Amino acid sequence: MPFGLPGGHWKKTALSNETRFTGLSFTLGEPDFTASANVVEAGCRAIREGKTKYSENAGLLALRQAIARYLARTEGLSYDPASQIVVTPGAMGALFLALKVLLNPGDEVIVNEPCWTNYIQQIRMCGGVPVSVKTDAQRGFDLDVSAVAEAITSKTKAIILNSPCNPTGAVASAETLSQLAKLAQERDLVVLADCQPRAVRKILLYRL
Repeated sequence: MPFGLPGGHWKKTALSNETRFTGLSFTLGEPDFTASANVVEAGCRAIREGKTKYSENAGLLALRQAIARYLARTEGLSYDPASQIVVTPGAMGALFLALKVLLNPGDEVIVNEPCWTNYIQQIRMCGGVPVSVKTDAQRGFDLDVSAVAEAITSKTKAIILNSPCNPTGAVASAETLSQLAKLAQERDLVVLADCQPRAVRKILLYRL
């Protein structure tokens, strides 16, 4: 259960939805609006055209090619869509695959807390050991890179970065991201970024 909330919370959320409560729920990373008209039409068109069968496990090649073109155009990055881009059904699917590839039994993964609790469980499911680094409300819950550095051991394999953070909403500063990228490069660590992409891509060093 996310954030350790009691089951009654979900009943209250469901009741709020039924009564069209105007507040925003911060429990899940879900927008408060529906898909735009062009997305709805594209989905309906795909069904009408019979595109309802299994696709490639890595995602439709045409989609991966479009992603590669987007990254090249917006970020100046070059990736082979056939071998270096994978489309997953969500961030948690991507994180699980990455952790399965990276971790050997007993490898450690640093996670800033408070955090989305799925991170902790996925690390454990993949044979790893989660190592928590607390963030401070007085600093706006910004990641303390010096604390991350102190948490690194010979078993550390990766750092999970979540920005904006769920549940605090904290956005890592440019200075923090630069320091984290430098630390990861110096210690040969992988940064797994569950982030709003363009906010961090120009700063973080991806080592996957």
